[in-house]
Amino acid sequence: MAESATNEGPKASTELEVTVLEDLRALQRLVSAKQIANADVRQASALVRRLLIYRDLMKVANGRIGRLRLQAPDNQGFFRLTRNDPTVALVLSGGAIAFGVFARAMMLNRGPSASPAEGGPDDVATLSVESWLRQGVIYMKPLQIDPEKPPEGRWVSREEVIKYVANTAHGVHADQAKSPADQMLNAFRNAVQLTLTNEVPFFGIDHSKVDIPDQAYVFRPAHLDPVFWELFCGLTFMINSPDVRRLMEELSVDYGG
Repeated sequence: MAESATNEGPKASTELEVTVLEDLRALQRLVSAKQIANADVRQASALVRRLLIYRDLMKVANGRIGRLRLQAPDNQGFFRLTRNDPTVALVLSGGAIAFGVFARAMMLNRGPSASPAEGGPDDVATLSVESWLRQGVIYMKPLQIDPEKPPEGRWVSREEVIKYVANTAHGVHADQAKSPADQMLNAFRNAVQLTLTNEVPFFGIDHSKVDIPDQAYVFRPAHLDPVFWELFCGLTFMINSPDVRRLMEELSVDYGG
């Protein structure tokens, strides 16, 4: 629940409150859908950017229920694993349904893992919005070429995923992938395959794509985009957070629905 039962800021305007309620309902319909489409997540990124990056959600919550806290998968065990196990090359946090199957913490190891990840797929953390946005959700490390210069893996945060889908992957507009996070997400989209083959969900990895820097994204219409799906997972946790449900209930009392 929220850290404080008292309001922590001025009440937002009626127009902003109604807009946030409508946006949250749209996201609720998206995460409740039986099938996920890349186009739906891409279009939703505009709402997510406005709610969380431009902070409209927090502006409304502060005047209604106080400081907002959001649920997220507990990734601490995977953070420790990627620091201590050199075989880990890729992690997709996940935590939602794809093609009718719940998927969480998909991981690629190059060789036998030195140690298993701690925690389980059902472990959930409750975080401040700032920590929720900063949480690492996608990890990738290229193949080691020079033994004297081992490659460094990198976690991409949920905030970087939101901005990438909205600002680079045509959610709102389409900038070139310039930042290290954007370039890594291009490679991740090319390397990871989420498909439904003969009615069977398939998770595959093209190892060669993990090791190609600065690659352009290759569009594959039959695949569920793995970066879009990770954004969908984050939205699923957000919409199902007790604080968000409480805020929606309170706004619905005033504005109907």
